Amino acid sequence: MIENQINLIKRWFEKSKRQRNSFDKFISLWISFNAFYAAEHLQKSEKQQLNNINNEYKKVFSGLVHSNPRSFQDLKTYIETKPRNTGFIQDLRFSVGREKYKRRYLNIASLCEYLDCVYQVRCNLFHGGKSLEDGQDEEIVRRSYKSMTIFLKEIYRRRNIL
Repeated sequence: MIENQINLIKRWFEKSKRQRNSFDKFISLWISFNAFYAAEHLQKSEKQQLNNINNEYKKVFSGLVHSNPRSFQDLKTYIETKPRNTGFIQDLRFSVGREKYKRRYLNIASLCEYLDCVYQVRCNLFHGGKSLEDGQDEEIVRRSYKSMTIFLKEIYRRRNIL
């Protein structure tokens, strides 16, 4: 990874901590993460890039889940108990209620499933499917941000980015 990429990743990571609302925090953090996973696997699709992250960091992630279980469990618990769409995150490209587009996340301790979960939150947020005025949307984004920060801080520390 070249210095310019490292600086960009770090800049967006630090910016995420300075933002006031959870949406801006999460978006800034995702830009940092996207720059990180794309830097090493630019010629691959985004899905392949995230699969590479899963393969490279699943042991690191597992250790974090065991040492910080509350942060990751809070996300899973909230998905399971949120008032609307209880137990799943909807792919908001499609109408709510269509079973085919309901994604249940039962094993957030699996990096693959965790990445799928936060990626769906990212998609819904980036494509206008989340609202700051909706407390449930704000809460799921806030919890996603909190857990992703723990994960990325450890990866970036190991890669000498932070």
